[in-house]
Amino acid sequence: MNNINIDDSRDSVDLDIENLEDISLENDETVDEEDLDSLLKRGKSELVEFETFLISKDYFTRVKDFGDSIQGYWKLGVYGNLIQMNFMKWWYYEMITNPSNVIPIEKIDSDSKVYLNYKNYASANKKKIPFGIGRTLKVDRIQFDSSNFIFVNKPSKHQLIEFFVKPERSNSWLESWFSILKTKLKSIGFNSDNLTWFHKKDAVDISSDNYFYEKYDIVYEFPFGKEVIGFINNKTDHDFKNEENKQILETLKYEDSEDSYFPHIIRVSIDIEKTILAILWERFRKNGFYDVINRSVVLSPKLAPIKAVILPEDSSSDECIESARSMYKRISEKNNISFETKSCISFRIRHYRELGVPYFIFVNDSYLKNGKVDLFDAYNEGWLNLNEDEIILYFDKNSISLKA
Repeated sequence: MNNINIDDSRDSVDLDIENLEDISLENDETVDEEDLDSLLKRGKSELVEFETFLISKDYFTRVKDFGDSIQGYWKLGVYGNLIQMNFMKWWYYEMITNPSNVIPIEKIDSDSKVYLNYKNYASANKKKIPFGIGRTLKVDRIQFDSSNFIFVNKPSKHQLIEFFVKPERSNSWLESWFSILKTKLKSIGFNSDNLTWFHKKDAVDISSDNYFYEKYDIVYEFPFGKEVIGFINNKTDHDFKNEENKQILETLKYEDSEDSYFPHIIRVSIDIEKTILAILWERFRKNGFYDVINRSVVLSPKLAPIKAVILPEDSSSDECIESARSMYKRISEKNNISFETKSCISFRIRHYRELGVPYFIFVNDSYLKNGKVDLFDAYNEGWLNLNEDEIILYFDKNSISLKA
């Protein structure tokens, strides 16, 4: 079962799905001055194509009015909001509960001074330094505002971890969180040169609330320009020493068997909406032959709104459809899965590839004989022949057992 693919005629299934080559959206050549204008036009054209694709699949929706502006703006659509929800679940399990020394705060709030209560959180959760406090912040602002693209999703959500460490260990903890976040972002699909980590040191006045001793900015290169989508910084003990209420300063010192000190704070922050847009651009694909171009996104199973789709190959066979439906009822108990019989097989594949579905399960005569189906893993680009129990184990292994 390696010969199913999307063909524009919608009735042909004789192409090899693995052999479709991506049409690159990047330009790796050196750009001469005379080529700059055409390159800018190409970039704008790609942005329009990308925007059109996003709105057609309800990842984004366009709002016609923004105050007095006639340009309008974008915000997350139905599928965009589902990706946001899955991203927040992923962050919670991978960045909060997986390192057992991070305390989650479920309440979503503005950027309050959590460090003033860090000792209470530590005591209530039986934690000792090093430990962190993880939460989601609401930020009411425009994420992008350029001549080509305005994006607003009010309120914007940010994931934030404030990690309290011994002063002499703050530099090493900054590097540890840098390695952790870099690895985690790669696991959900960031694997290109579009994502850059900029290192800064002592770049902000010490009197500023935004002071940091050392920092990594996470910068993504969108088609409309570069944007900071997150950061990791070492604020040292700046927040404590600059607290306006001087009377409580001594009570904020951490005491252990060896010393009494203000802990240093490592802040890890990600702008959720910017990161989602970056993922969609990163995973946007164009495949085709001759004048037939198919557009899709290849999303990680950890983020995809629909985790898998079950497709009976012969939609005219009642036996095939009922067998597929029975499988769907069992597998969908733990996973957000679709079941589709409408239209021809190639059209169904194309539709769900456009929605970023990572797993395609094909039910055919072989399943009726031996109980096994062909599963195409679009994210890892491979075929598997599995029974129902093996499919469930495969899904669990790839962390998609959370319904969107």
